Amino acid sequence: MPQPNDEAISHLTALAERLNDADLLVERAFGQRYPQLSIKNTNMRDGRGWELLSGAIGVVVDRGQSWFTWDDGDRISPTELVDVAAERVMRALTVSRPV
Repeated sequence: MPQPNDEAISHLTALAERLNDADLLVERAFGQRYPQLSIKNTNMRDGRGWELLSGAIGVVVDRGQSWFTWDDGDRISPTELVDVAAERVMRALTVSRPV
């Protein structure tokens, strides 16, 4: 029988794969009680070398619906909408290049 963390890891793995082509560093932190992705834009650093655009993403279940969420609890999208979640993460953590 799948455990809740197994489902979360499956959803997070799918999201990490969608973000492979983005200019982001995606680290999988699946050995924790609550698995998550740590995502950083390594091209945007301050004077100390800290990433200015970064975030952690987890999975929560609310009323039977699984959601990707930022570490502060803000929802990104339902987990079945992986492409939508990837687009929103990229939009939040990257800077548009001028045309």
